[in-house]
Amino acid sequence: MRWPSSMRSGSRRPVLRNALASVGLGRLVCFSRKLRHPIRRGDLVLDIGSGGDPHPRADVLLERYVDSGYHRTVRFRRSAPVVIADIAAMPFRDGAFDYSICAHVLEHVEDPAGAAREITRVSKAGYVETPSAIHERFWPQAQHVWMVSEDDGGLVFDAKTSAHGDLGLVTFFEGRWSRDRPLMNWLWRYEQEFFIEHMWQGSLVVEVNGVPRRWLTEAEIDELGLLLGDRNADSPRKRQLYEWLSRVRYG
Repeated sequence: MRWPSSMRSGSRRPVLRNALASVGLGRLVCFSRKLRHPIRRGDLVLDIGSGGDPHPRADVLLERYVDSGYHRTVRFRRSAPVVIADIAAMPFRDGAFDYSICAHVLEHVEDPAGAAREITRVSKAGYVETPSAIHERFWPQAQHVWMVSEDDGGLVFDAKTSAHGDLGLVTFFEGRWSRDRPLMNWLWRYEQEFFIEHMWQGSLVVEVNGVPRRWLTEAEIDELGLLLGDRNADSPRKRQLYEWLSRVRYG
């Protein structure tokens, strides 16, 4: 499988990102990462923890929290056959999938090393995306129990020591980012610093440091799930664009 140069570890396109961000289109580059997977026409693709934003190219969705909004910000969306199971014990044979996508899942799980072994077992190659440690400092989520970084071709998971981190920093960005256009353009320009975009082949290597802590009680989890579970996913127009571009990109 040949990896696109734009997605190989350490390869970035800052000139393009900066140019598009300067004219207010940096977000387009950020979301175009959905179309940069090295998926071939006949590949069988699994989306692990697909939630409310399943990848348009996925042939099978694996989801544990179909009826809960606790671990996501939008309602679950079904765009392909769904298997309800945990990432720690996926009901698939070894090597069942040519490619897997696991986006914004591993920062939630108790045992990322065990999850990585399962991902490697069921798929031959894939992509993992998580918030970066910088992202977690700017917009911390109490549902996230790990700070994630890349090192030596693998992923490093460090247990969070606080649910909210630097409250002064969080308050500053949370109150401005959605209504401050220059700040938003700055964020899209440096998108690669806010997300870990890790492609692997053969084996997903992870290092785990520390013991995760849950920051919410069961009652708070239930309340948060109710609050988030009623929110909708991408707009129909945006979803149609993704699906059309996916058909063009992946054949």
